[in-house]
Amino acid sequence: MKTKIFRVLLIFTAVLVIAGCNKALQMNEEDGSEPKVVEENDDCVVNEDGEISLKGTKWKLAGLVMDSGEIIEPTPTECEECYTLWFDTDYTATVISIARRLKLDLSISNDFEIGRLIIEKYDEIEYDFSGLFTVEITRFQSYSATCDELKFYSGGRCLLFKPYEGDIQLETMYRGTRWKLSGIVDEKTGDLKELEPVDCSECYTLLFAGEHYVSIRSINASHHYSLINFSVFNPLLPSFFDRSQDKAEEWTKHSWGGGDGNFYEDSIIFRWGIIYAESYELSSDELKIFFTYLGNNYYLTFKCIYR
Repeated sequence: MKTKIFRVLLIFTAVLVIAGCNKALQMNEEDGSEPKVVEENDDCVVNEDGEISLKGTKWKLAGLVMDSGEIIEPTPTECEECYTLWFDTDYTATVISIARRLKLDLSISNDFEIGRLIIEKYDEIEYDFSGLFTVEITRFQSYSATCDELKFYSGGRCLLFKPYEGDIQLETMYRGTRWKLSGIVDEKTGDLKELEPVDCSECYTLLFAGEHYVSIRSINASHHYSLINFSVFNPLLPSFFDRSQDKAEEWTKHSWGGGDGNFYEDSIIFRWGIIYAESYELSSDELKIFFTYLGNNYYLTFKCIYR
């Protein structure tokens, strides 16, 4: 039995070499047991084959190394958590880009449709590098890892990562998380009112593009929004949130066909709550935005649906 397992491992290793795929870590046994550790310090665990364990490690992108040797440094440079990798196992990691979070599995092919890429936001500024990073990290052909460097190779280029030394923890970082409205709560009665259509997965959703900057979508409208001062910036459709116009009239012009023969109009009170928010509370799984409407106190409550 041991001879058979050894032959299987030899064949598997040969295939990886032929394919040019330098995997950083492999399990010793078919049952998924961890490799034998022969060296360990606070930041790096190395097995008997000289391979490191990626589990629990954190990495920060140093740059995109071109085949010419030129290094393209990532922007924005002031964003500490942007372009980081957070490994929860030896093969799976959460990738933080700008507004995106990606789930990366090094043991399988990671394909991503270029047509689905969007221009991502860092606060109020657009950065083209984020789209390039997303393509490279999801279409790598091989990778290698040492205690000091993690590299993802693709077409003569490689993404070069260094160990991340920052104090930010993944569980306290909101960038790239997605949220869905549970409803509107009347503070006096505690009653929660859901908004139609409840079966629309994209309606009344929120995406954190930064720690305080979000993209909010209603039924057929979306805009970018700051939780610092509740201001709208760089709106995709400016007239949707023009304070100088009548809120109810503008809001009800937009509807969504639910596939059931009915069309649903945007909620006036939802839009009011976003535009005239007074404060907010944010935890790991709930966001509350407080506002006053027609003399009554309410809050919008969102639940985290993707972290």
